[in-house]
Amino acid sequence: MRDYLAALKNGFCGLFRFSGRDGSVLFWSYAATIIFLGMVLMIAGMIPAISESMTKMQEFAMQNPDQVTIQHGPGRYSISVEGNHPELMPDIRGMAAFAVAVIGAMVILLAAAVCRRLHDTGLRGFWGLIPIPFLFIGFSLMPGLFENFGSEGELETGKFFLIFFNNILYLASLGLLFFLLLRKSVADPENEEADNVNDGRQ
Repeated sequence: MRDYLAALKNGFCGLFRFSGRDGSVLFWSYAATIIFLGMVLMIAGMIPAISESMTKMQEFAMQNPDQVTIQHGPGRYSISVEGNHPELMPDIRGMAAFAVAVIGAMVILLAAAVCRRLHDTGLRGFWGLIPIPFLFIGFSLMPGLFENFGSEGELETGKFFLIFFNNILYLASLGLLFFLLLRKSVADPENEEADNVNDGRQ
């Protein structure tokens, strides 16, 4: 527990310290906590919008039973509405804005720690920037795609495939970064040089 708290202190106190090195245990204890809390916050923030949409659908079903099909069973409940009813859709733009805010906060909290961890593996911190462009391109395109779907009843094929291809690149770049962060620590050349100088003086 003491080591875990030390890792959190190192991470939060070093939010803007992009120099230096963090070992694997020190980094992953902090990074896993930030990722877990970010995902919990994101899910919790989206629940109200989804619940509101479900409430609207249930009210619509009571008022228009001939246009709605309800299926339910053990652990399963679904409502299918005939026709195009964008007013029943959740606030996609609001949900996307909230997700961007949470992801942005996670990026800020992890940026310096990722940089120090990459230094510890013998790499430059710029490798940590690889997934960022694909992440924010996806978030910028996603709301418009689903807004058009809600109002026009169909997805824009070109935009859909653009987002799909971007997401593939994002996942590939994230996987590459994850692999780089898992690499073993390498000796610090500066420390080795200092040790050699000290050895020569003895």
